[in-house]
Amino acid sequence: MAYQPFISYAPLFIAMENGYFKEHGIDLEITFLDGPRAMLPASRGDLDVIGGSIGVGFFNSVAQGLDFKVVADKGQIRYGYGYVPIVIRKALWENGTVRLYRDLAKIRISSNSPGSFGMYQYAMALEEAGVPYEHEKLKYLDPPKCVNALTTGAIDACWMPEPWATRAERLGVGRIFVTTDQLNAMKGYQVAVVIYSGKFIRERRNLAQEWMKAYIRGVRFYHEKGPVSDAVVSILNKYTKVEPDVIRAAIPVYFVPDGSVNLDSVKRFQEWCFQRGFVKEKVDLDKVVDLSFIRAAMQQ
Repeated sequence: MAYQPFISYAPLFIAMENGYFKEHGIDLEITFLDGPRAMLPASRGDLDVIGGSIGVGFFNSVAQGLDFKVVADKGQIRYGYGYVPIVIRKALWENGTVRLYRDLAKIRISSNSPGSFGMYQYAMALEEAGVPYEHEKLKYLDPPKCVNALTTGAIDACWMPEPWATRAERLGVGRIFVTTDQLNAMKGYQVAVVIYSGKFIRERRNLAQEWMKAYIRGVRFYHEKGPVSDAVVSILNKYTKVEPDVIRAAIPVYFVPDGSVNLDSVKRFQEWCFQRGFVKEKVDLDKVVDLSFIRAAMQQ
């Protein structure tokens, strides 16, 4: 499996640490690789499982006919779980430059890539304010680099998933301006998903089913103990190296207890990307989703 050492992989880390995968007969090998770069090796069957965020890379991979299926939720936006906020330079809040959503149009803001979730969130904030969205003004930085860019003044605001948003506040260089759950268009939005390679499904379906059983046990543990409980925080600290106090202070990730996917929100994002030319072809997203594994796992 490809993974990243982010707190949004909590159920995976829990299942690993608690031995759930071993109990289900799985010898799990993880390799560090971000979602967009993992799509192609997953489609070839070089990787069995990946975690993928929804964005232009995902839509284009589907359009190209890459061989994979979305099989479960890996993070949604719910009330109190707006864990991918927009962070502004602290000085801009203190001097009154940024107070309302429309003020975002006046400053230098960064997203991680064209047609990304961060760009979409920025556009939705401006849309609520009735302000035209101009993506040409955006800069593109990976979230870990945004803290330094805010410090130097290279950018004024950044889409910054946790725990970087909390780190920016702790360092005194940033202020969380709007959390994702505050935006009407983003409520219930599907941020990321679990993806199986087609080869994994066809050739080792029983193992794919056991993997899902172990994963959903990780989701249940997360909810039963709580995202800031000592049991969960200690596991996240081990696998992400994020300080325990930062994990506790960070906005938590919401994992759907039954693993279901909010496909309607993904379809709205695809339409938005299509209307702005980030994707050239709309695809039938229903054909790339297979929730049979999660449904069977929920019956255990």
